[in-house]
Amino acid sequence: MLRSASKCLVVAILSVGLGFHWAAIQSAAWMGMLVAYSSEGSFTEAVQKTFDGHHPCRLCKLVADGKKSEQGGNNLVPSKLLKLDGVVAREELLHRPLSAALLRFVAPALRPSQSISTPRPPPPRVA
Repeated sequence: MLRSASKCLVVAILSVGLGFHWAAIQSAAWMGMLVAYSSEGSFTEAVQKTFDGHHPCRLCKLVADGKKSEQGGNNLVPSKLLKLDGVVAREELLHRPLSAALLRFVAPALRPSQSISTPRPPPPRVA
């Protein structure tokens, strides 16, 4: 139970950190616009009005402002330094001692899988 909750928390934090929340809000805005515009006219007109960029709703403006404010906040660190590289991360983990809290999350990934382990010796023969 706790393990699945911690996995969900990690997924949620990564999703927000990567900006997936803006995609979810934008998708909800587009669905609302499609419903609203299709009640005023045909479905093809609703699709055109939704995606042409000339008829943004309040939620679309909110997403655009939020994305701009997030991009403006990262001026302290160049974007090249924010790129994650799995090889570099593994080398850092090997050369740096891990805290107990971090070790609980990282240790399962560092353990060799069960299928790679050496086979058990056969049982002794009875004479």
